[in-house]
Amino acid sequence: MRSTLRESWIKEAKKKRYTVYFLLGIENNLEELVIQEAAEHEDIILTDIQERYENLHLKTFVSLLWKDKYCPQTTWLLKLDVDTEVFVENLNRLLNLKAGMDNAIFGHLVEDPVIDRTSDKKWFISIEAYSYKHFPNYVSGGAYLMSSDVPRKLIAAHMLCTFPYITVEDVYFTGILAEAVKVRRVHITEAYLFRRELPLSYDFPYFCSRRYRALQYHNISVPKAQSTQTSLLSFSGIYKVLADAIC
Repeated sequence: MRSTLRESWIKEAKKKRYTVYFLLGIENNLEELVIQEAAEHEDIILTDIQERYENLHLKTFVSLLWKDKYCPQTTWLLKLDVDTEVFVENLNRLLNLKAGMDNAIFGHLVEDPVIDRTSDKKWFISIEAYSYKHFPNYVSGGAYLMSSDVPRKLIAAHMLCTFPYITVEDVYFTGILAEAVKVRRVHITEAYLFRRELPLSYDFPYFCSRRYRALQYHNISVPKAQSTQTSLLSFSGIYKVLADAIC
């Protein structure tokens, strides 16, 4: 999939001088291939977190640390799921509209979210873990845009260890922590365009211009990319800090 993305919206994003990284965890028997791929493309951050869905919140925290430590000068941080592509021209328009804004997370805002107490469900949260009836409003995790000052605020809030620790990534970072440090969450109308099937060869601007004003589309079905060759950026030290910080 990464090969496909590099040849589609990422290629367009680089022309506009955006920097895009894939943040990966450890997968059995694939580390050497990923290291080769990273060496070739210089767009992979490889952590020593196990690559599985339950660890997504850990990877998100690493991305905040990475931005704060290595890219403090950047104006925005856009976090995406790997199955999400960006309409680059629409992103440009959004950033121009929001230029100068701070203390904000933009995306699809989920309001008054009810907590799932069904134990066999994917996003089950026990009363012991979180006793309130609703989560704070949060921004859906498929794609959200943070102003440059937000990552450090969320990191600081997490390190205080005084808030309920929820492993549902978007709820925890853009809901619980953002609410605690008074970061605004701003809804973007039509932030998502849901399309299950898209051809690999398409006129990219067509999908993001006149008919749709969405920032990105989600749940794209693409063939599995061939194994490619891959800058190992080891996060062992930072991950140790992260692991020690979990309350």
